[in-house]
Amino acid sequence: MESIFSRRNGLRSRWPCQYFARIEFTTGAAATSGGHRRMHVHMLLKGLAGAELADEEDWIRGEWKRHTGAWRVELAELRTPEGAIHYLGLHHAKASQLPPPWWRGMAERSSQGYWSAPIKQLREEARRQLWAEGLAWRLGVELDVARRRVERDCRRREHERAAAGAALDALRHDMPPAAGHQTAVAPVPALF
Repeated sequence: MESIFSRRNGLRSRWPCQYFARIEFTTGAAATSGGHRRMHVHMLLKGLAGAELADEEDWIRGEWKRHTGAWRVELAELRTPEGAIHYLGLHHAKASQLPPPWWRGMAERSSQGYWSAPIKQLREEARRQLWAEGLAWRLGVELDVARRRVERDCRRREHERAAAGAALDALRHDMPPAAGHQTAVAPVPALF
């Protein structure tokens, strides 16, 4: 996949694009499959603004076929965030197309610049948003009120975590070495 997007002679040499890819497997139920489940990928591309999609689709199809042997490649514009959610989250999240138990690998991957922030930060933001939405629903308050409460609770927890870490460090510093780990100090011979 990386070779198709390389900056030297791949799609990124033509456009400053980034990708998100989701791996799926066919069901193996089609008459032409011979009972074999075959891997395929669905991708979202960012950075093709102004591109003639028909031309890029032809180029991508040729490259993809050359690298993977795949013969079916489609490129279409998703015009709304809802369209992206539907494409990856609803239409293609079928249990029958999950990777088989024997398969090992990443089912989702993205290029380095695809996300607006580091994944760890985005996951934390999503966690806090879900927490706030649940709190707002449970307490019957506005979402902004719940968000402020979540942020206040997170700051308090971070402060408590830092204080506990400092107390643990002080405790470690004041404690004598554990039994059996005491170091013997040998006298240093005088040099005079």
